[in-house]
Amino acid sequence: MEFPGRLVKGTFLSRPNRFLGMVRVRGEEAGCFVANPGRLRELLRPGTTVWLRENSARERKTRWDLVLARHGDILVSVDTRVVNRILPEAIRSGAIPSLRGLGLVKAEYPFLFSLVVRTHPLQDQPAAVVA
Repeated sequence: MEFPGRLVKGTFLSRPNRFLGMVRVRGEEAGCFVANPGRLRELLRPGTTVWLRENSARERKTRWDLVLARHGDILVSVDTRVVNRILPEAIRSGAIPSLRGLGLVKAEYPFLFSLVVRTHPLQDQPAAVVA
């Protein structure tokens, strides 16, 4: 998936609260917005390689958004705001073997991980809700 904006590699340091992370980026320690209230203890450990997007909006408390974290050989999106864009792309491309052959109908709710899919592109009726 293509993420908007330029991503910058950094190192995760700590997470003082649910929405604030501390990272080392471009040689400096900085705060970053973590758009995920989950604990993410498996992913966000001191020393984890992360990717950040710069956000220079004046009303922001932090300059950076945390976007991805490396977990072994894979990159994991830690931004809950993009899940409804990632899964439809994965379904369309056949990237998830167990969901191959399904067709995306629509996202059920804009802020939840919930999609309606169909088993054949020509069917009118949804086959399942993936939540």
